Amino acid sequence: MKILDSSLLEEARLNQRYLGLESTEKGFDSVQIRIWYDCINTPHFLVVLKNTNGKWKAELCRIIYPPTWQRSGDSISGKIIQGSPKSGWPKFISQLFNLKILTLPNDYEIPNFKYDAVTDGCGAEVEIATKNTYRFYAYNNPELYKYWQTKNILLILKLINEEFEIKTKFKPKHLWPNDDWE
Repeated sequence: MKILDSSLLEEARLNQRYLGLESTEKGFDSVQIRIWYDCINTPHFLVVLKNTNGKWKAELCRIIYPPTWQRSGDSISGKIIQGSPKSGWPKFISQLFNLKILTLPNDYEIPNFKYDAVTDGCGAEVEIATKNTYRFYAYNNPELYKYWQTKNILLILKLINEEFEIKTKFKPKHLWPNDDWE
């Protein structure tokens, strides 16, 4: 059963335009990874990791929606912070790649995956662009499932929180994965 519908990708594209981000669907000079994380009725977050000319950099963004947000007509804004991982780029990127951030499938592509519908949960979407490729995958409520792939996306989110101190810098409430999600 295909759970990912085009609305997740369309929302990412819309948010990309409102935040003034360049499109990565036709590729990116080296590597760009975007991790979107959101929960219903709470702030959304975007982490952009870029490697250009052999150098990594990160932008952390708390997406701010106006109270009248209807996904069209209104604009959104973001609080953006430049960052570097606490353990350094080589170790951080190695950990991300070991968690298979580049190759994880969509949740619905996991063998024997059985979707458990939750209307007020959290989700993570990942965009990866290189010079010749673009891919988008998503996980809906990954904390509800016991597959290695859902565990990895949670570990990726936890790693990002620890390395970039998301909880300290943005103070999200009931949003970023709990420290005990392992």
